[in-house]
Amino acid sequence: MTAQASVQSLLNSRFRVADTIRLQLRTEKCETFCIISDGDRDKYFHVGINEYYLLSLLADGNSIAEAVAIAARQHQEFDLAESKVRELVIWALRQRILIPDRPTSLASSDGDTQQVRRFSPFWFKIPICDPSQILSWISRQIRQVPTVVWLAFGSLIFLNAIWIVLEQGQRLAQQSAAVFGPSNWLWMLFCWIALKLFHELGHGLSCHLMGGTAKRCGVILVLFAPLAYIDVSSSWQFCSRMQRIVVAISGVLAEFAVASIALVVWSQSGSLWVQSTMLNLVWLATLSSVLFNINPLMRFDGYYILSDLIGKPNLHDAGISAVKSLFQRLCWGNNYSVTKESYPTATLLYGIACLIWRLFVCCSLVVAASALFDGVGVFVALFGLFTWFIRPLWEAIQKWFSRWQSEPHRAIRCLAVCSLAAILLGATLSLPPLPYQVAHCVVELHESATTRCPEDAQLVQLLIKDGEHVDLGQTILVLDSQELRLQIQDLELELAIAQQLERDAKTKHNPGDRKSALREQIRIRRQLQTRKKQLLSLTLKANQNGTIQTKDLEAYDGATLQRGMPLFQIINNDSLQLHLALPSSHGEIYRGEHSATDVQVNLNNRGWESIRMDPSSSIASREVRNLALATIAGGPIPVTVDEANPEKQNFLSPVIRMNASLSGLSAKPRAGELGIVKLPAKYTTIGELLFYCSRDWIREKLKQKAS
Repeated sequence: MTAQASVQSLLNSRFRVADTIRLQLRTEKCETFCIISDGDRDKYFHVGINEYYLLSLLADGNSIAEAVAIAARQHQEFDLAESKVRELVIWALRQRILIPDRPTSLASSDGDTQQVRRFSPFWFKIPICDPSQILSWISRQIRQVPTVVWLAFGSLIFLNAIWIVLEQGQRLAQQSAAVFGPSNWLWMLFCWIALKLFHELGHGLSCHLMGGTAKRCGVILVLFAPLAYIDVSSSWQFCSRMQRIVVAISGVLAEFAVASIALVVWSQSGSLWVQSTMLNLVWLATLSSVLFNINPLMRFDGYYILSDLIGKPNLHDAGISAVKSLFQRLCWGNNYSVTKESYPTATLLYGIACLIWRLFVCCSLVVAASALFDGVGVFVALFGLFTWFIRPLWEAIQKWFSRWQSEPHRAIRCLAVCSLAAILLGATLSLPPLPYQVAHCVVELHESATTRCPEDAQLVQLLIKDGEHVDLGQTILVLDSQELRLQIQDLELELAIAQQLERDAKTKHNPGDRKSALREQIRIRRQLQTRKKQLLSLTLKANQNGTIQTKDLEAYDGATLQRGMPLFQIINNDSLQLHLALPSSHGEIYRGEHSATDVQVNLNNRGWESIRMDPSSSIASREVRNLALATIAGGPIPVTVDEANPEKQNFLSPVIRMNASLSGLSAKPRAGELGIVKLPAKYTTIGELLFYCSRDWIREKLKQKAS
């Protein structure tokens, strides 16, 4: 059967409107239209008055021809061409608004597609209960308090939260650095579930307070991660646009209220556990609302708010239809289009943005499924690839072969356009990413530039003042140790006794005692030599030329200094080095290299200069070796405090430390100065960047599961 015959047979059939469909006339801005609501599927459609006349007559059991004739007799303004009638029927069947009395090939084909989508493991709903009774009870309690009081209370909480952020922003940023660490993910999941319950409660309460109902609630599993949902589709029957917007935005407002209260508790609590929990709520409420709930590219709160503001209830479907219409015109020619309908440019741009976002989400879910669920995850990922990519591609290929048989010139045009698009995509993926990567750095001294106290000793004399220039071999200070001198005296006495024993044994002709006494003398002389060297080492001299920093040693005059205590530093151009901290994902490319690399550095905003980096000195660690790099000391890299040892800090993720020489800089840097370094790009093309980032992410997740 040809397509024309199939459509003609469809038009001669009788239809009925699905039981879950409701048709409602509305008038806004001098325009009368119809809202078609499907409560079971939570879908709404906006059609004109002519379409309403036709669908309402079809609901009475009339055929298409009978419905058109009756509508033309009863309504003088009714004007639908035959092509528009066919398009309306086909669209209503595909949207399951109309149900034919007998099966049709079009309905069967659409049903197969819906079956595949319905059992997708990436997204499915599990209804749990009817929350209308508890929502009605809470609504009655809320109504007992005047609305003005609730508004004043909410405004006070929001303003207080803003004040806390402005006043304690630095402390908030420092403590928030540990929120997104892997050790906190499980606790974040529990906070996420609790937060989403409040979110859906906000939707349900606002709908009930405005006269609507919420008869279903349950759980949506996205990659088996639970998300609460509540059915407030009755809000679309509100005549007031503002009421519908309030219902849509109430969930986000509920999350912001929880975040504001959590900020107040965080600022007043002294418990680390309470502070960590409150920060989880704050960041989850704000980030999830911005990325998901307010995002108009997903069918969440932001989408319904936007569609109500612009007066287009089915904005998403209109945008996708606009993209399909554009694609068909480009591929098959200007005269070929299923709907022959023109769309505003804004609707087309919105549809393109939705498709890009959907592609990103689909790819993310496929990658996450393959990495998180072992063998089952591979199966889920393959199912997603088949549903979202392989099946549509196969259908497009079949359509192309069908068009090749009937209209080969249009098929050739489609092949040329798709080939050009593939070439453009390949060229885009071949472009280089960012020309360089940025790492943080700090100027620090070589360990050899610091002289430490060799023994427990008293400061006897300080010969050089802080800031003076010293030469190699110049005496800096003199220490003395009474304990060492006493040990030397005891050893000298033991040596004298051993010498006397050796002389007595020689006189008595006792070779055994004499040999033992000689061995004892050797042992004592070695210890005596070691102690004298230690005493001589207490006179400290400069090991290089430079400027001395004595670390306020004048205050220790006559006091006992502990062994290993830093005494002074001699600073020159050779004693300074640059300490680079690279994220492990970026620094791995430089590890294992033995040749020096030229990089650009900017210290303290003095401009870019070239230095030599030494990759052979790279070490991967989470330990904070220089506190100037840590956020807790005002640095750029987030850290977490060790609970067992509060004085110890660790980076949230491993960093690779490298050293670089500063001898080529025009201006003399100072120890402790912060800066940034431009490193060569790790990847040469965007395609390589996407591939290796995905691969590294999967390996990291598998490593975490194994550990």
